[in-house]
Amino acid sequence: MVEQVASNDENALNREELLQLGIRTAKSGNAPGARVMFQKILDEDPRNERALLWLAYLAESAKEKRRYLTLTLKVNPDNATAKRELGRMARAQEASTNRTLLYGGIFIGVLLLLAVLACVFLFVVLPAL
Repeated sequence: MVEQVASNDENALNREELLQLGIRTAKSGNAPGARVMFQKILDEDPRNERALLWLAYLAESAKEKRRYLTLTLKVNPDNATAKRELGRMARAQEASTNRTLLYGGIFIGVLLLLAVLACVFLFVVLPAL
């Protein structure tokens, strides 16, 4: 029983050391190496919030980032960093959608204006010549 507790403490310490090494590796610019370390931590402790957040930070796509942030909130629904980042991502997506709609509306407006001008030219200007 004592050996088991000591082993668990040692694993936790090793995970903490690996986490710190992963953070240093990420900060030095070696994202792939850091991802491997954070994933190893999650293999042993799937509820490790810090490893999940770092994987979200290092994510290669918005979908992957959202997945890690959502997992973080499943582990801790009160995690302020995950909530803030998911909110920021949602606002950015909404802004992008709004820009797309605006540009699409402008494009359609220009097409309609050109169609009206073409009709005026065909049915008013040309017959008068």
